[in-house]
Amino acid sequence: MDRMKLLGGVVGGLTGGVVFGVILQARGTIATVGNLVGNEGVGVGWLTLLIVTGVLGLVYAVTFGRLEHSWGRGALLGLAHGVIWWILGVLLIQPAITGGEFFVFGEAAWFNLLGYLIYGAITGLVTNAATQWAAEPVPSG
Repeated sequence: MDRMKLLGGVVGGLTGGVVFGVILQARGTIATVGNLVGNEGVGVGWLTLLIVTGVLGLVYAVTFGRLEHSWGRGALLGLAHGVIWWILGVLLIQPAITGGEFFVFGEAAWFNLLGYLIYGAITGLVTNAATQWAAEPVPSG
């Protein structure tokens, strides 16, 4: 796997994570992200979110990176990535860590789906952009 694709995935994940974080901050729920590490607070929520989205961006680059060749495909693969991590993260992993119920489709879950879709699309588009930028030949002379 190309290093620039991996780096692009991390940058894409972080970019999507910042946008998702701003949405969570505006809704007043960013602090709850810290529950994943046992400390509900705004700063811990942001740090946790950025670490997780950076790692998930890397996962995106590894799993979908070879399939990306166009802006549209990057966005669609990013949306798929967002849905997958919404199911795994919100409906399975988060309840397992926090002692909640699995597969609860309340208002928060649907709101998070929207956030994960936005995160995923941005991750796919930024990863695609970084890869295309890195592949451009450097002008000589």
